[in-house]
Amino acid sequence: EARAADGNAGTGKAVTVTGGAVSLGGADADNYDLGFDPALLSGLAIDIAARTLNITAVAALDKVYDGTTTAVLAITATGLVGGDDAAFGYDARFANKNVGSGKTVSVTDGISLSGTDADNYVVVLDPTLLGGLSADITAKTLSITDVLALAKTYDGSRGADLAFVTDDIVSGDTVGFGYEALFADKNAGTTKAIDVTGGAVTLTGADAGNYALSLDAALLLGLSADIGRRTLTVTDVATAHKTYDGTRNVPLDFTTADILAGDNIAFDYEALASDRNAGNGKNVTVGGVSLSGGDAGNYDLVLDDSLLGGLTTDVSAKALTVVVDDQSRARFQPNPAFTYHLVGLAEGDNASVVSGVALHTAATGESLVGHYAIEASGGSAPNYVLAYTPGTLTVTGHLISPYDQDRIQHVPGSLSGSDGFGGLVSIAPTTTLQTLSGYADEAALDGQAPFCSDPGKRSGGQRLLPYLQLNMSGRTLYCLGSPSRFAQ
Repeated sequence: EARAADGNAGTGKAVTVTGGAVSLGGADADNYDLGFDPALLSGLAIDIAARTLNITAVAALDKVYDGTTTAVLAITATGLVGGDDAAFGYDARFANKNVGSGKTVSVTDGISLSGTDADNYVVVLDPTLLGGLSADITAKTLSITDVLALAKTYDGSRGADLAFVTDDIVSGDTVGFGYEALFADKNAGTTKAIDVTGGAVTLTGADAGNYALSLDAALLLGLSADIGRRTLTVTDVATAHKTYDGTRNVPLDFTTADILAGDNIAFDYEALASDRNAGNGKNVTVGGVSLSGGDAGNYDLVLDDSLLGGLTTDVSAKALTVVVDDQSRARFQPNPAFTYHLVGLAEGDNASVVSGVALHTAATGESLVGHYAIEASGGSAPNYVLAYTPGTLTVTGHLISPYDQDRIQHVPGSLSGSDGFGGLVSIAPTTTLQTLSGYADEAALDGQAPFCSDPGKRSGGQRLLPYLQLNMSGRTLYCLGSPSRFAQ
């Protein structure tokens, strides 16, 4: 039995004969006597040539997405001794890591052998076997094992956040979950039910297309979480100056950046000036600050009491208008008693706060028919700034009762004859009657008062004095010349 030092390929490898013994074998061995010098068995050596390993086929294998571009090849070869530690080595890669069908696979630097027996072989590879390789990358199953609803701080919306538990996302991949999860309402509360709209959950993100989502719909049922109150921190408190309103109440301005747009939040408080009167630098005391409004329950108020100390305010006098009441009288009558009323009195005040108002007009008993201003002046009132609105005194002419208005007729003619109505009888009355109304306010014909008949007559007459009251007793009054104007 002769053995090389080892079984690996190499040159000049020492050969030893076990026990230095050589014997004959075969059917005729017994017919011979072996003559053998043992020295011939020493110093023996042998060359072991590398075995040819011929690659006959190469194919790229499909794989499940794993986040890499690495491809696996199936290599068919002849010449590998059974039991030898030899494996094929290569750098085979897809063009990118993403899922796809018939994706090109490229092999860089051919195919080599590795392993402890690799050096005993020579690989023979036709380079054309590495051209045109392709394979599929299929989506990786992303299984959800649990779904958790997350608590949140009030943010004015019904939106809820969910956490999906899975071990199937490749490290470094960008994968998220798309869904609409809604609380029953937006308000703060504990263990609030959450509904996932349509039970629909999708994958999002740059690597979503490389996964197939596996989610048991039962995991989306019975979800709930808490909505905690939002902290509303007041950073400043200031008094707003006001106009006298008869009360001690003072408006305050609270500064905060924590109220969400659209929320109905107000501050309730009692802020009182030292007294109710107008004045500057009045000390203000504040108590009982709290939140109110439809969304108050979603906030926790944080207010440092030091912000409520040392507050002052200015209270300016209020505008109060003395409005003089309109009056009327007939000419040659005395003026009536003038009066006024007030516009702008504050809560709790009455007309007694005003004193010293004087009312006067330029109209006298002899003043002509017309309109005259009634002026006010000289008043005063604590906590107020007075303004005055004048009234109007209307001076009227002689009176003709309303039920006699349709009995006044215009008769064309001229002033002649001893009675002033001479020739009137010979003048035919016009078919157009002028119905007049009210009081005489303008002279007719000769610039003096209207010239009219005595009630019920067509001859004889007199000038109507503006202050004369007529009792027509149902009779007709005939007036000469251009229409006399009678005003209400």
